[in-house]
Formats: sequence, structure tokens, C-alpha cells
Amino acid sequence: MKGILLLHDEHDNVQVLRDGDLLIKDNVIAKIGKDIQPNEDTEVIDCRGKIVSPGFVDAHHHVWQTQLKGRHSDDSLLDYHPKGNLQYFNYTAQDVFWGELGGLMEAIDGGTTMVVDHAHMSLTPDRTLAGLSATLTSGIRSIFCPSLGPQIQRWDKDGYELNASKPVPDFFMPQVKSLCQEVAKEPSGKVAIGLGFDAWYVGKEKTISVFKEARGAGCKFITSHWRRNNVAGSGGHSVPETLKDYGLLGPDIILSHGTGSTDEEFKMLKDSGSVVCMTPATESQMAHGEVAGFRKDVFGCFGADCHSNNHASILHAMQVGLAVARSHRNSHIMSQGRFPKLIEPTTQQAFNLATIAGARALRMDGQIGSLKEGKQADIVIFSTESPSMTCVVDHDPVAAVVRHASNAEIEHVLVGGKFLKRDGKLCDVGVEGVDGWGSGLEETTLDWKTVAGELRKSRGEIQARINTCNVNAARRKVMEGWGFTGGDEVFL
Repeated sequence: MKGILLLHDEHDNVQVLRDGDLLIKDNVIAKIGKDIQPNEDTEVIDCRGKIVSPGFVDAHHHVWQTQLKGRHSDDSLLDYHPKGNLQYFNYTAQDVFWGELGGLMEAIDGGTTMVVDHAHMSLTPDRTLAGLSATLTSGIRSIFCPSLGPQIQRWDKDGYELNASKPVPDFFMPQVKSLCQEVAKEPSGKVAIGLGFDAWYVGKEKTISVFKEARGAGCKFITSHWRRNNVAGSGGHSVPETLKDYGLLGPDIILSHGTGSTDEEFKMLKDSGSVVCMTPATESQMAHGEVAGFRKDVFGCFGADCHSNNHASILHAMQVGLAVARSHRNSHIMSQGRFPKLIEPTTQQAFNLATIAGARALRMDGQIGSLKEGKQADIVIFSTESPSMTCVVDHDPVAAVVRHASNAEIEHVLVGGKFLKRDGKLCDVGVEGVDGWGSGLEETTLDWKTVAGELRKSRGEIQARINTCNVNAARRKVMEGWGFTGGDEVFL
């Protein structure tokens, strides 16, 4: 192999092993060292001069949104919700399949090997099954989280209406339980089921019931959104406080964003073991507030969030996250008439949040997150021959990955020892149906060109449906749901 291996020590410091070998056997890393002598039937990958990194952890991603790409580049959080977050209403199950598969292949292309998928398109059972089918098809490692959110009953040119009588559909929790059982039988063990929950409007009793059912069914994590700014959360509702009041805080809780939280709220989350996932690209654009995941008093990690808005790659999240967090910190210091003695967060801290610290936040550091004997072979291999990687790889390979690399430098991506990207190209995938669902594509092999063609066709059909919807009506309902009671004077 003879690669430049990025190895974590017991203190999460990255040690660089140059001209190192790594042996994969039965999906796991069997041996790390120098001059390992493989068996005759072992495939040898020449990694001379290449960086060998742990795969990246993406702990918050709405993967189904692929067909919505391009429409949010100048949107705030308020505009994104009706134009993106709620558009599952205009997706068919087959649209969900192509969006999910396309989004996961885009993530894999950027080195993501583990994703927590906040699958908030579960308006009907077949949409959920389509998303899970695409997840299994992609080959990625995933915690797939069917999500309970606004149940849209009607959305047309005349208005937008929620199903107030069925805020928790009859099918939802039985399906979640069934999927937990079905996925547990999957031989690869790459996919687990979680729960997405943003339905705080259902009240205390129902919320507690749903959480208890999810935990009893074996959901690995329960994930929700939380941020406070002058619109979202402005009505005084605090998700950390609500969870604590309901007796639901725990180490299986992931709250995405956490921007605007008080020190007391962060303490609640840290004391309970709950996770804060930052998504710096959307948070910095959409007026969430300061990124929180770098804080030393949280269990932090990275997420891509909405690849309809920004790059799906965690490389991009690291780069934007460092820039935004450093800018905020430097501005605070300089506003006091002083100058930063050190630049923080550090490059290694960003790399760790995308790898070992991210895996630890998900309680998966015994399986993934670092290159270590006995762990799953989730690996990203970077070419270093491009202009952007020249010289930096000789000085600091971690800086080369975090500060200089792009998808173009990612040569190979492996999950559980299986190539999902090889020689710079995404590998073909074989469709896996779920519970009878497969869009008529069972036993079909798909290459990226085919997937891209289906995505563009699907995008046009979705756009035609969007054109029949009153987006402003939905926008007003979103503000009501966030508890916003102010007037136009809050906007500038």
C-alpha cells in the first residue's frame, strides 16, 4: 500500500505514518504497519504518495432533497422552509428514491462513509420505504431516521393546510417499529433506524409516548432541529428545556444546529450526553446564529444539512466551519480592543469532528472514525498530485485534507472494505428493494449517468407541482409554528 496514513493516538492527536501499509480482511482493518506481506490472493492498492484517512461522519443531512438543488443560494431559514423543507409534499415515492440515491452518491463522492439521515419526507409509508431502499442501494453506512413533522393535507394556489386531526399519522410509529426489525436482519449491518422528530406541537403526553415507542422499538438515535434567533424560537420554546422537562434528554438525542442556545441549555445537553451537530454552510447563510459544534462544552460533530443549498461534502463543512468559527472568535476579541494570541478552532479539531470525535458523538467510535486494527474499513484515499495538494502534503497531510482538498482529490472511498468510489469515479450500485418497494428496479444495476438522468427528469416533474403551490401561505404557517409573534419591524 505504502500510503500516508492518518492515525489517531489515545488523545485524538493525529500521527502521520508515511509509507505505511493497511490490511483489510472481512470488512475490517486487520493490520496496520510497514512492509506487511499480503497473501497471494490479496488485492494490493498502490497508495504511494496518497493520503489514507478515516471516512467522514455526517450527522445531519436531509438526503432526499437532491432535485431541489440551486434554489436556496440566497434564501434565509424562513424562505428555505417552504421552498425546500416542506417540498416532500410534491415528491412521489419514486422521486424520493432518486433524490435519496443521488444525494447519498454525492455524499460518498465527497468522502462521507457514515450519515445520520434526517428523512423528513415521511408523509406516506411508500415515501419512507423508497428512501430506505435508496439508502441500502447506495452502500453507505447510515442511521436512517423517518421523521415526524408537519402533516400537510392540502397545498395549492389557494392556500396551505395541515392535518390537525392527525399530527401523528396512524401508519408512522408501526412502520418505524417494523423497519427497526427488518433492518436488524440486514447482513451488512451498515444501516440502522432512528427517529426524526420536529412535532413539538403534539404536546407533552404524545411526545413522551412517541419517544418511548421509538426507544422501545430499538431506534438508535432520535434527532431534531433546534436553534434560537429573532424568528425561530422567538416565542420562548426551548427544545433542550422541553426535553428535560419531559424527562427525555439522553445520549441518544441529536440536536442539529444549537445556535442561540444559552450556557444553561448547553450544560443540559452535555450533562445528558446529547449531541449538538453543526451545519456551518446553512447556519452561516440562513441566519441561524453562531456555529456551536466547536464548543468545548458540547458533544459536537459536523453535518451537511441541505445539499439543495450547499455542497454535500464534509470537506466543505470543515472548511466553512473553520472560517466562520474563526471569524466570529476573532471579531469578538478584536471588538474588545485586543488581538487573538492563537487562532482557534484548530485544523486538527475540525478533522477530528469529521472523524473520531464525530464517531464518538454517535457512540460508534468502537467501530468507525479512525484507522485502527479491528475497526470497520471505512476509508478515504486522497490523490496528492493536483496543484492544490502539492507541497502541503509534505508539510502537513491533515492540513492538506481539511484546508486544500476537494472531491476531485478523493480517489477511493470504501465502506466496510467495499469500494463505493474507485479511481475517481462512483461505482455502480445494485438496487435493493424494501418490503416490496423498489420502483420496479429490483435486480437492476445503476451507474451514475443513469441516476443523473432520472434526477433531471424527476426535477422537472416536481417543479411543475411546485408551481401550483402558494409558497407565501406556507411561509406564514411556518412562522406561526415557530411561535413568532412579531411584526415586519424584526426584518431588515
